[in-house]
Amino acid sequence: MKNVCSVLLLFSIAIFADRVSGQSSPSDYILPVEATVQANPATITLHWNADAHAQHFYISRRLLGNGDPWALITTLPGSDSSYADKAVQVGTQYEYRVIDSTKNDSVYAVFGFLASGIAVPASPQPGAVDLIVDNTYSTVLKTEIGQLITDLTAEGWQVLRHDVARTDNDVNIQDTISNDFNTYNNVRTVFLLGHVPVPYSGDIAPDGHVPGSGNHQGAWPADVYYGNFETNWTDNSVNDTTAYDPRNKNIPGDGKFDQDAIESPMDLEVGRVDLYDMPTSSPLSDTLLMKQYLERDHAFRMGQLIVPTRALIDDHFGLILERGVDIEFINGKYDTLPYNLPLDYDAPATDGWRNFPGLVGSNHIDNFRTIESDTFYAATDWFGYADTAKYLWAYGCGGGDWGYCSGVANTTSQFTNPGYSTVFTMLFGSFFGDWDRSDDLLRGPLCSSTGLTCCWAGRPYWYYHPLGMGETFGYCTRLSQDVTGQINWGTLGVNFLLTSDYMVSPSMGGVHVALMGDPTLRMIYLCNPPTGLSASLGTNSVKLTWNAPSNLPATGAVGYNIYRSDAAGDTLLQINTSLVTGTAFTDAAPLADSNIYVVRAAELTTTPSGSWWNESGGVMQGVNITLAGVAETPAAQNELTVHQDGEFLDISINEMTSSAVRLSLLDVAGRETLVVADGPLSPGVYNYHFSTAALPSGAYFVRMASPDGMQTAKVAIIR
Repeated sequence: MKNVCSVLLLFSIAIFADRVSGQSSPSDYILPVEATVQANPATITLHWNADAHAQHFYISRRLLGNGDPWALITTLPGSDSSYADKAVQVGTQYEYRVIDSTKNDSVYAVFGFLASGIAVPASPQPGAVDLIVDNTYSTVLKTEIGQLITDLTAEGWQVLRHDVARTDNDVNIQDTISNDFNTYNNVRTVFLLGHVPVPYSGDIAPDGHVPGSGNHQGAWPADVYYGNFETNWTDNSVNDTTAYDPRNKNIPGDGKFDQDAIESPMDLEVGRVDLYDMPTSSPLSDTLLMKQYLERDHAFRMGQLIVPTRALIDDHFGLILERGVDIEFINGKYDTLPYNLPLDYDAPATDGWRNFPGLVGSNHIDNFRTIESDTFYAATDWFGYADTAKYLWAYGCGGGDWGYCSGVANTTSQFTNPGYSTVFTMLFGSFFGDWDRSDDLLRGPLCSSTGLTCCWAGRPYWYYHPLGMGETFGYCTRLSQDVTGQINWGTLGVNFLLTSDYMVSPSMGGVHVALMGDPTLRMIYLCNPPTGLSASLGTNSVKLTWNAPSNLPATGAVGYNIYRSDAAGDTLLQINTSLVTGTAFTDAAPLADSNIYVVRAAELTTTPSGSWWNESGGVMQGVNITLAGVAETPAAQNELTVHQDGEFLDISINEMTSSAVRLSLLDVAGRETLVVADGPLSPGVYNYHFSTAALPSGAYFVRMASPDGMQTAKVAIIR
């Protein structure tokens, strides 16, 4: 069975896929982009491997996550291998796309993507998460689930919890999530904890096993359903009972949806931790496996689960030629030009080669073996490495079935080997991308002693590069699910129009794209939160003191950020203008009534992507103080006035004393999006007039910070 599956996966994609043997590696079909950054003058320098075949490099940039189209910022000769971008600002998060044209200007062969920035501030409040809990665990794992909620709250998440039964209807659960989405304006993530009912949808076979080649075509698990409300989810047209497994059979009215792909971008990020029905993978029950996962999740967030920042790639597919394209006829003699249009290929391992450079660095990737013929290697090499060395990341692919991946794993139970130590995993092979099955391989890494996430990476490609700048796995999952596009082929396929923000790959936008793991996780955490926060009243001031985390990094560069709101759940605004290096801080201009403070440890973290302020969770509870007799605006304090007229903001500062003032605009998450003024001001009145046309709709805060304290004013931008 296993050998048959291996062969079928290689040859059945698009019915007439062909094998490209002994020619080149998937690593030749991506551009490994990294960055170094400096603050003064603000510069992001991109680096990539030199390419003797390159004609040009096309570098595009946009703000990360705002939906803008790519803007071409420069075209470089093929001899270049770096670019210094000086048209950047400290504190702003960018996304880069670098395209290597290797034949002529109409054939783009190699793509690289990177998120980058210089000292990008942390988001004090990432948003709200719908925590959907399998009620089997509500009582027996009360402590562990409570710790998860405490951790999320300390990081600024608003947790909306709903406990559901394994027998509940997935439509009702989606209704609950949709109601939260429409009620609260900050819901961004759905965390499915346990064997929450699994939606099924489509008549698909993304692993290539159509009827006659494995009988795996039909409905697949579709967790995207819980985070996509605009797709017209129907159950009246697909009628396919050819699948080998009854789960995949799909007929009208059976509760399985018809859609093969999402019809609109995802509304929410979705991730699942489901360790139900893994009987031979571990001697433990699903309850104990879940308990261990939650304890591991907590340890990682606290900076206590530490592995080397490196990655492993174990590729047993190489390149798979797609669509029956005659490469020699279109692209010239292959032997003299070992670079061809990658869109003609299915090269699953490019997911590892493209993502890892910006996350761990190109020099920290161990490439165990790339297949160079149609001979499969023994299934011992992945664990030969991973059982003896620790990795932050690992990618493995090979032909397989639900509990097997050629060259990677003989059984799912290998992930529970005592020495196995990998935190984040990407796997690809036949069948096990259909993960809702007993002992399915895709859920195996989450049963290990270190594993926290896994995905079926290759059809389509995944985009994890924002993790290098502190984004979450949920953010990257939604990004990967939303990628759509097509190739409009010209004469003989040479001249084409690529209509995608990223790389065109098989099964883009498919309902099967899913994250196994906690979607709120980041790739890098700092330390425990500070403890023992206390407050004492002074004359129109509040003095805060706290205890340092017990496991501060050895760098010695850790300080603290102080946040304040006037009510629990309201937007936190940072009130320190520079990093606090001790364990005390005085708020010289507290609010007149209720003040809630949050203190977090912070360090400027530098990765091969850029630099960003990495924060611990906040102190476990805020401090709520009612101040009696505190003047809202002391007579000697600088005055802030804000007037909004359509798309324009008029801001006035009445400077009472000579002082340094930083005037900026913050979004609803408390992130600084625009600096209006920053520097010393003499006594007098200062007026600022500017357009908000370039800003997305939403709520914002104008903040004026000075030695006298901080003043804010809320504004709304409505399109």
